[in-house]
Amino acid sequence: MYVKFNIMLEVNQLGQGAGIGEIALVDDKPRNATIICLEDTHFATLEKEDFIKVEGKNLRKKYAKDVEFLSKFTFLEDLTRKTKQKICYPMITQNFVLNQKLFSEGDPVKYIYFLEEGEFEVTKTHYIKNQKTDVRCEFLRLSS
Repeated sequence: MYVKFNIMLEVNQLGQGAGIGEIALVDDKPRNATIICLEDTHFATLEKEDFIKVEGKNLRKKYAKDVEFLSKFTFLEDLTRKTKQKICYPMITQNFVLNQKLFSEGDPVKYIYFLEEGEFEVTKTHYIKNQKTDVRCEFLRLSS
């Protein structure tokens, strides 16, 4: 005899301006998550056929471009195309400005960053005989 547990884990909270459900529409697959409103919520909806006519081709192109982008990273080269597609679905593009800090040493891990274009500096605090010094690593650059 075995017992089956159905445990729901929160993977994200979305707010105003967020869209949901497009992955299932583009892939023509069943829903891959459950959505539960955390407060009274108002949605605008669009039927599947209308969405595909308007946006389906654009999303397919976007996901294909994102998969191609991820394929440039050697540590992801052994992943299948389908796995890379799954990584792309929740992936968002962010722009950062000069001297903006992405995270600090010791911060909890929230994201992985895939550099598309630009340059950044990596620093590491190193302690030598009770004296604190910064050891700076080389600049890394990747252009698309």
